[in-house]
Amino acid sequence: MNLKALNHKKLLRLILPSIFFIVIIMLYIFDQKELIVTLVASSFALILIVNIFLQKKIVSQILGIIFSLAAVFLSFAILSDIINGQATWAYVVGIILIMISLFMSALLIMGYSKEVKQS
Repeated sequence: MNLKALNHKKLLRLILPSIFFIVIIMLYIFDQKELIVTLVASSFALILIVNIFLQKKIVSQILGIIFSLAAVFLSFAILSDIINGQATWAYVVGIILIMISLFMSALLIMGYSKEVKQS
C-alpha cells in the first residue's frame, strides 16, 4: 500500500469497507461460543486485513459478493419476522446495518476495479 498516494477518495473506496466488515466480524466473534464459527469469521477478518495491504481486485470482489449475499439473506430473515409479527423496534438497527452492509459491499466490489483503470 502506497501511503503517499492515499487520498480521501481511495480511502473511502478501498479501506473503509474492509474496516467496516472487520469491525462487524469482531463484534460477532465476541458473542459467538462455537469454535468453528469463530474460526471461519476470523479467517474472513484475516483475509480482509491482508487485502487492505495487498489490494487484490479479485479477492475484494469475491468478499464483496459474499457479504452482499449474506446481507440479502439477513434482510429476508428480518422480512420473515416482520411478516410473522415477531419483529420488535430493535429490528430497525438490523435493517440499518444491512443497508450499510450492502453499500459497503458495493464499495468493496467496485472500489478496486476503478482503481486499476486509473493507474
